[in-house]
Amino acid sequence: MNLPTRILLGASLALALSYLFAPELTNYPMQALIKTVPVWILAWVAFTQAPPTLRAPLALALVFSGFGDFALASPMALSFPLGMLAFLIGHLFYLWIFTRQLRPWRQLDGSRRLMILLLAGYAIVMGGLILPRTGVLMPAIAVYFAVLTVMAAASFAGWAPRWTRLGALLFVLSDTLIGIDRFLVPLEFRHIAVMSTYYTAQVLIMAGLCWQNKKT
Repeated sequence: MNLPTRILLGASLALALSYLFAPELTNYPMQALIKTVPVWILAWVAFTQAPPTLRAPLALALVFSGFGDFALASPMALSFPLGMLAFLIGHLFYLWIFTRQLRPWRQLDGSRRLMILLLAGYAIVMGGLILPRTGVLMPAIAVYFAVLTVMAAASFAGWAPRWTRLGALLFVLSDTLIGIDRFLVPLEFRHIAVMSTYYTAQVLIMAGLCWQNKKT
């Protein structure tokens, strides 16, 4: 990792921490930009550091995630569905990456099979709990949760490095916390819990594909 990349990652970390612990210090649109820019910095790092075949899809996954961040931080009425759409596109890019070299079920070890089965169980349980409470958004949220779960499962069914697989699981956790807070019961520490798992997820997915992948 060269010095400019280290500086960019440091800037991303500083902005993420400022949004995590002091979001009230700025107003929209500055607050939305502080939330978004850390992920867009990761997109640039991915575009310059990832293996050539992964650069475009990985960078685009992070770019669309950033659009989702900005939309969710905006005061407009359609911020939630627009943000969900942007994140859905980002997940589809991740899914494309993870499904490039899927392994047959019989070639997966026990831990990978277990995680895939647990993710399938998660989708069934969370769908049963959350979807009935989502109203007119039910079809869109059902598609989103399905793609999110398949994306994470695909990271265990293919060649994705360990950091990336952990990042995919943290992405599922972050979105689960959003769903619980929005549709089931308010979470007291929602902001810290959601954003810390989300930023960590994006960093781990990107770092695994940029650096761990070169060793596997």
